Amino acid sequence: MTQNEKRVLILTVSGGGGHLQAARAKYLELCEEKNTTIIQRDVFLDYLGKFVGTSFAETWNYCQAHGKITFLYLFSICMYYVDKVISPLLMIRFFFTLTRNNITHVIDTQHEGTKAFLRVVRFLSKWRKKKIHYEKVLTDLPTKKCNHYFRPFRNLSGKYKEYLTVCTTKPLLEAGETEESFWKKYTGLSIENIHYTGFPLRPTFTGLTKQEDLSLTFNTYSAEHTHAVCKAISFGSSPFRRQKNSIAWKHEGETLSLITLGSYPQKSLMVKYMLEFIKQKNIHNRDRKDVLFLLVGPEETALDYFHSIIKEIENTSDYPKSLTVVPLAFQHDTALAPLYASLDFIIAKAGGLTTMELIKAVDGSIFIHDTPEQGLSRFFTKLTKHKHDAMLPWERGNANYIIAKKKAQIITPELFETVTKDFFAKSTNASLVNA
Repeated sequence: MTQNEKRVLILTVSGGGGHLQAARAKYLELCEEKNTTIIQRDVFLDYLGKFVGTSFAETWNYCQAHGKITFLYLFSICMYYVDKVISPLLMIRFFFTLTRNNITHVIDTQHEGTKAFLRVVRFLSKWRKKKIHYEKVLTDLPTKKCNHYFRPFRNLSGKYKEYLTVCTTKPLLEAGETEESFWKKYTGLSIENIHYTGFPLRPTFTGLTKQEDLSLTFNTYSAEHTHAVCKAISFGSSPFRRQKNSIAWKHEGETLSLITLGSYPQKSLMVKYMLEFIKQKNIHNRDRKDVLFLLVGPEETALDYFHSIIKEIENTSDYPKSLTVVPLAFQHDTALAPLYASLDFIIAKAGGLTTMELIKAVDGSIFIHDTPEQGLSRFFTKLTKHKHDAMLPWERGNANYIIAKKKAQIITPELFETVTKDFFAKSTNASLVNA
């Protein structure tokens, strides 16, 4: 290693999509620096082993996709105790990663093993007589409900805190609260440990403006996927051009909407929102030309979503030809970011990176999905004496943040008609079509 070489370890975790996206953003940022070598490790897959790590990741993603809110709560509670049990293993694996690769900087975009990693950083820094820089990048917004990140910080002694830098944005403060008092109260850290940075977003989500002549190409991955997507599109009137494993589209004055419900969205919930959208469009504005994009999750599971969406459209009586529904598996950010900037309407869950992308890129109407109280099992509700919100606490914090900063509104399928009435009453198209 040369004297000026920077060797960076990026830690992430498979489980949801936000940690991986933040790691990707940091990787792209570091690629612009000279004399920098980048190594990446997944705490679940690389440090806990394929079987255990994959089981953790797949359990979390399964519960997300099937709306198992109680299990998500129990999983997050259990992980706090699992973290203590697996700390020795994390320390050993982390130690060998740092020493074998002569790491000088660590960028950690996930919340497991914080104290274990800092112990190793402190030990090696003293042994080498050269400080290893350890940055913890928050992938949720800093609110009083961000306890999964903050609790490990509160349990740190001063000898570890001096090696810790928390990279985040300014916190959501209550009346009379200061930034210094916020960090002291909820993390036990001083303001010197906090480094305010931009959101850990991929470069395409910065410097965006709405494009009047927007043209995008969306990946459909396979011939079978392309056929299903094009069948859904055929019920509407907006022109999409079919290509081998993609579809090309040019904005022609349509009102643009998007429903995205996390890395592994609950299919029944997405269908409910789509049907509500169709219903309200029929009631309020059949003439306006609308395009509704649905992000249905990974490529591997997308086809099942496509078939369900097509079936619901086929069974909808009096479907408005002025509405084109476009179901898509997850897209590259080069297509997604410009679309975000041009949206008139979006329904999203309050995941950390998603919320940051909305704050940064979307100027249209933002609606955050709220989990109804019945999302929690009766047994769990009674056991916890109604102390738990049906929305996961850090997501509730993210929701509160974007409500304060962007005037977002809470939505459920039951509230859809009430909170979206103004949006559907607007006639914003450059040209109208008859349904």
